[in-house]
Amino acid sequence: MALPFVIRIIEQALKTHRARHGALEAQLGLSGWNRWRLSVLPALRLPFFIGFAFAFALSLGDFGVVALFGSDRLQTLPYLIYANFGSYRSQDAIALALLLTFLVFSAIGLAELFARYDRSERAAPL
Repeated sequence: MALPFVIRIIEQALKTHRARHGALEAQLGLSGWNRWRLSVLPALRLPFFIGFAFAFALSLGDFGVVALFGSDRLQTLPYLIYANFGSYRSQDAIALALLLTFLVFSAIGLAELFARYDRSERAAPL
């Protein structure tokens, strides 16, 4: 479910990179794998991290996974929250919702940390 959103993030970054650096890559004669290895992949590192964090957060809180992969032994956090609220154990459900919120914010925080690290690495003089 998150793939269209992740592709949109990466596609926009790739278009921006091509608009900024396409002529320079052509002048330098970069093509094929060398172009991807030396120019495109370092530029897309940040969008990959952001897309991964977004997909992780979206899939972690997705309730539809229970219908596909759920069983007695495999239960997701959204299913447990729903089951606990359904059986009037609201304190347990609130604790699980807090855990889910912590995991999502941790994923987004890690993506932001990598984004800051990526920006500071590019700004450093040679």
